[in-house]
Parts: sequence; C-alpha cells; structure tokens
Amino acid sequence: MFGELILASLLAADGPEIRVLGPARQEGLLRVAVSQAGLPAEPVQILAELQDAGGTAAEASAELADASALTRGIVLVLAPTRTGNGAMQVLVTLTQPVPGGAPLITSQRCPVATPDAVLAAAVAAAEQLRRSGERDPQPWLWAEQAAELLAGGASSASASEVEAIADRLRRWQEGWRPAAPATGRSELAVRDPIDDSVHPWRLHLPPGPGPHPLAVILATPEQPPTKVRWPDWDGRLLADALAAGMAVIEIHPAGDRRWDGAAWRRIPLVLAQASRISGLDTSRGVTICAVPTAGTPYPRQPPSAAGSQPDWWRKVVDQAQPSSAVAHAGLAAFADAPFTLVVGTGEHAAARRANRLLADAFRTAWAAHAQALAPELPDTAGPAELAGRNLVLIGNPRSNAVLARLGLDLPVTWDHRLASGPDGFSALRSSGPAIALSARLADGRAVLILDGVAPPWGDGLPLADRRDRLLIPPASEAR
Repeated sequence: MFGELILASLLAADGPEIRVLGPARQEGLLRVAVSQAGLPAEPVQILAELQDAGGTAAEASAELADASALTRGIVLVLAPTRTGNGAMQVLVTLTQPVPGGAPLITSQRCPVATPDAVLAAAVAAAEQLRRSGERDPQPWLWAEQAAELLAGGASSASASEVEAIADRLRRWQEGWRPAAPATGRSELAVRDPIDDSVHPWRLHLPPGPGPHPLAVILATPEQPPTKVRWPDWDGRLLADALAAGMAVIEIHPAGDRRWDGAAWRRIPLVLAQASRISGLDTSRGVTICAVPTAGTPYPRQPPSAAGSQPDWWRKVVDQAQPSSAVAHAGLAAFADAPFTLVVGTGEHAAARRANRLLADAFRTAWAAHAQALAPELPDTAGPAELAGRNLVLIGNPRSNAVLARLGLDLPVTWDHRLASGPDGFSALRSSGPAIALSARLADGRAVLILDGVAPPWGDGLPLADRRDRLLIPPASEAR
C-alpha cells in the first residue's frame, strides 16, 4: 500500500519543499525529495516522518555539514513497517544548531493521496464534465487520457499523471482555459464527427510572428500509439524544420498506419483548427509521410528524403493541394460519413446473442483502427434517430427491424438455415458463414449489413480491402 503513495508538491516560505521522485523499486519504499534555499551555511539535521492516525508509520533522517546544500535537494527513503491507518501526511523537520541560543527549527507538512483517492477525483471530474454538456474536445481528451492511464487500475506509476489531469478538468469547469499556442510544443485536441471521438494532435511553433508554412507529419510507428503514450517525431528533423521557420503539425495516427482510413480523414479537421491559430500559413506546406496516400494536403515527401539542413525544408514548401477526398467503395463506404451501428434485437435469444457477438467484434475492429467507439443504437430506433447517418446493420431482416423496414433489394438472401447468392452459390448456416453486404439508400447514405460470424476485417480500415459483398462459408459446406 505504502509503495503506491503519491505526495503532492508543496512549497512554503517558512518550510522546506517536499515532493516524491517516484516509488523506489523495492515494494513499500517512498523516495521523498526535500529542498530549501536560503539557510545559513551551518550543519542541519533533516527528519522525514510518514504519519497517520496511528502515529508515525516510518521515518528517515540525514545530517548535512552545510545547510546550503539543501538548495540542490536531498532524497530520503521511507520504509513503512505497517499498513496505513486513515489519512496520511509527511512531516519534514529541519533543525539547525545556533551557537549560544535555541536551535532553528522549520517544518512542513504535506498531505498524502493514495491512488484510490486520485482515481475517485478523476472519476468525479470526468462525471462533472459529462453533466456539463461540454463539447470542446480538449477536456474530453484529458478525460480519455486519464482513463487510459487507469485502465489497469490505479498505481503509483500513473497516479501523479492522473492527479494532474483531474486538476486540469476541475480548473476547466471553473472557467480556466489553456493559453493560446506559443513558441514551442502544444498538444491540442480535435473532434471527429464520424464517430464523435476526440484525438490529440501536436503543434510545434518556431520563434517569430510568422506566418509560418506547415510541415504536416503523418508518422507510421511500428505499434499504434495510445492517446497518452504517443512517441515524439524525429527530434533532429523537427529542429531543422523549426529552424527553417516551419510550423510542424503531428497528427495522431491511431491504428491507421496506412493513412487511408480514420486518421487520414482527420487531417482536414486538424488543418481547419490550425487555420484559426495566429501565425500559421495553411496555404503553403509539405507533407512528410512514409506511405503513399492519396489526398495529402501538401506535396508528399518521404521521411528518408528529409534533409538535415533548414534549406531543404524551405525548398520543398509548396502550395496547398486541392482537396481530393477519397471515397471508400463497397463495404467500407460506411466510414465516409457519420455512422451508427444498429444491432438486431428480434427473432429469438440465440439470434440476439449472435448479433451481440458480431456487433462487439465490429466495435473491437473499429476501435483498433480508429481508437474510437462506434456509436450504437438498438433496432428499435426510429427514422429520426438515424437520419443523416450511414448505417451498420447487424443481423438479418428477421432479427433486425431497421433492415426489415428498409426493404433493400440485396443480391443475397439468407435465413437461419441457408444463405443463397448469385451464380448458384449457397451455403448452410449451421457453421455460420460470414455475410457482409453493402447498399445505398435513395438519399445516398451507405449501408453495411453484417450477419453470421465475424468476417476478416483486414489490415486497416475494417473491410476496406473487400468488395461490395462478402460470403465466406466453411469450405465443406459451399457448393
């Protein structure tokens, strides 16, 4: 328990500054940093005590021949011998002998927060944000980052970060707002209307008023980064771009390493947000991306071509390219506009369970690609709730009321026993072939229909590598 304590930093004019550098490797140890400036150059004794309702749970002491060394700080290690009892604090006392007089004693107390308390504070701050109806993506990104940090449970490794996030969320609700981006690095947030998710992006501003052309970085890390653990781009190339007077924008790739799906569609959202920031010239720039991808905002250069001198960056800057949104054909067309997952709840219990499993498989595939939750409604939703949205329908016309209501003319017919398609294709449903079909409504909205077992989603945007229909029966049942 004590190995997971987090101490808040505290500085007082008449006492030492206390902070924790992080838990020691051995379970149960606390490393407490103590510093204070302005003490006479005389010997000093330092005593740190971890206290609770039961008294002193641990203490550590040190003695310095010259108190001025405390300006640089000293680290004491506390090793509690019992579990905690109620609220806890650290008391640090400094004692200096004074020739011919009483010793000079200064002290400072620092409350101790456990990871559970930090978790409760973060949950409360996120709940307050939800109730407020706030739509700005920035605090919602912070809330998601806190959730990521706490996904494995509260720990000493994450609690200090979560505590800082919870503090920012509380201050946001009180009216505080971060300062506008200035020279250096800023992490901002954008909301994606496709699934109403929020995502980070970074802006690096060079010195000077600008206007600065843009270097848009579309990185392809080996593993998809999370929203809180996102590796920085190449520091050398970043420094060269900034030295050339470029403003550098890093767009979070999520799971879209090919830059042809969800993350690719967020590029114009980020640039639209950037256009409202003072000092940026969004009409000129360069795109740095390792993979060929259509519709980049500026001419593309691979990272391997990036020069090691600022002059290279100045030479490759060009005018913005006309927007050339690439529409996904066939089964992946649902992802080209805001969509809703509609899960069939009819027919019988077995059908409902199968639909739920397939819906969860789709949500997992979408989350892996887009790092977002697919919006979902039951098939009892009416036309008004689904208006203007592409549809991902789970189930057959018997189990999904929305699919039945649409009355689509599909190239495949199926029920719980048999699936039949063009060219004499048929397959028994006993082993549940994967059925995926696409269609268009009269108003242009895309419809994706999924039934049976989960199909192979592909390596990228789910089903983007497939055509307009997919039936994969067990080989022994196809005829």
